[in-house]
Amino acid sequence: MTNRVELPGDHWAELRDPMDVTERERRPLKVAYGEFARSLSEQPADASGGGEVDDLIASGEAFERSSLVFCVTAWGGPRLDGVAISEEALDDIPAPVYTALSVAVAPIIKMMFPNPKASMSLA
Repeated sequence: MTNRVELPGDHWAELRDPMDVTERERRPLKVAYGEFARSLSEQPADASGGGEVDDLIASGEAFERSSLVFCVTAWGGPRLDGVAISEEALDDIPAPVYTALSVAVAPIIKMMFPNPKASMSLA
């Protein structure tokens, strides 16, 4: 089952229903989530730039991209109709659509990872 969401510029996306996701399917995303959560927990409170911040940003972006690929089953727009999403396709999505897609996927991720510490330890 999917849920269609409308996005800016006459774009749309089909999102997965989190209740249809098996643990086997969720495992690769748990790994990306665990890496991001560990980066957050290892970040010093007074970080002032440098490699640690770059690593944190990179792990957050990797988790966001993995989340989008995992949660979006197809997307379309004025010149597209039901294209499967991939890491490569994300680079071609207009920036406002990418942002709206990230917002649309957030509740799904929260539902799949209700307890971040438990998810991190299992990754």
